[in-house]
Amino acid sequence: MDFDSNVVLQLLNKLREAREVLERHRTVDWLEFVADIERQYVVEHAWLLAIQTMLDICAHVISAAGAGVPAEYADMPRTLAGLKVIPIELAERLAKAAGFRNRLIHNYRHIDLEIVYRALQENLEDLDLFDLHITRLITKLSEEESPR
Repeated sequence: MDFDSNVVLQLLNKLREAREVLERHRTVDWLEFVADIERQYVVEHAWLLAIQTMLDICAHVISAAGAGVPAEYADMPRTLAGLKVIPIELAERLAKAAGFRNRLIHNYRHIDLEIVYRALQENLEDLDLFDLHITRLITKLSEEESPR
């Protein structure tokens, strides 16, 4: 496996930074969220960075494993599940996040603030689980490379 743990660790740090930004805005109530356009922009951008970084990590792992090129972003987490890096349940939720990323970046219709707010309230733990599984992968691969 042509896996560069330094690249993945840098990406994980970027993911964690975006996750921290999202966490700081998580406690805001709905009325305050919809009344504050700057907060909406920050949350939308942090989600975009978090999801894109997650996908970049997926792409690196998939490439290093020689598992081909998924046809769509949503297939990247599913490919990681096929490689036994993350559980399939998490992969399906992250695949939906990839669709959410597409709506944010391409603004396919007006961004539904309820969806953005609900994701903020309900989906941050998926980033934590992804981080955990990727950290475990890094540890496993570094142990395999270490001389005994």
